Amino acid sequence: MKNYLIIILAILSIACIKTKKEITENTTNIKNKDDKPFREIGNSLLLTTKFAKKWYVQIYNEAEAMSKNDSLNQNNLEKLDFFDSMISKKIINLQYEKDLVDKNTSKIDSIFVIDSANLGNKKLFYVKSYKTIIEKGYDFPPTEKSIDLLVYKNNILFKKVNIYSDISYPFAKKINLGYLNTLGILYTKSFNIDEEGVNFLGEKQQDLNKLLK
Repeated sequence: MKNYLIIILAILSIACIKTKKEITENTTNIKNKDDKPFREIGNSLLLTTKFAKKWYVQIYNEAEAMSKNDSLNQNNLEKLDFFDSMISKKIINLQYEKDLVDKNTSKIDSIFVIDSANLGNKKLFYVKSYKTIIEKGYDFPPTEKSIDLLVYKNNILFKKVNIYSDISYPFAKKINLGYLNTLGILYTKSFNIDEEGVNFLGEKQQDLNKLLK
């Protein structure tokens, strides 16, 4: 009977050790799977959406109506804008303020952190911000809202990468619309908007793995 109990306890002990090992391995696998330095930001449809070089936008009710193609281009641009949908947490961080703007040309109104990650010996922070541009000659100062990737090495800013920006003037706007995938490839398309319509300025692709080496 005594030998039987010893065998049963040994079997239970081995089973517990095996179960604990499996849980540890699964937890490690989950951590490694989720521990990616680059998070997806923006709309992947940006890559395949084509824009005309220029299209007309109806600003005033009495203005000429937009054509079908103009409406399609404008709807595509509006659908790809993701700034307001990004979930973030408001913070106060003087280091971010210093690294995000030149205090002689603009000031920070508010900062929000979207996410953070590690890339080797560097720390990555995805930051959403609202700014006021210091520029004379306007009754109402221009404003900017942006999403930037701040990269620090040894607590010093190593690189700042803009993913999204929307600079609004009284009668004009500049938009840099980006999409960052989990592989670290950043795609951007830029636009100028004024009373005459929207101008598509071009597109760009960057490999952040190379940029942040």
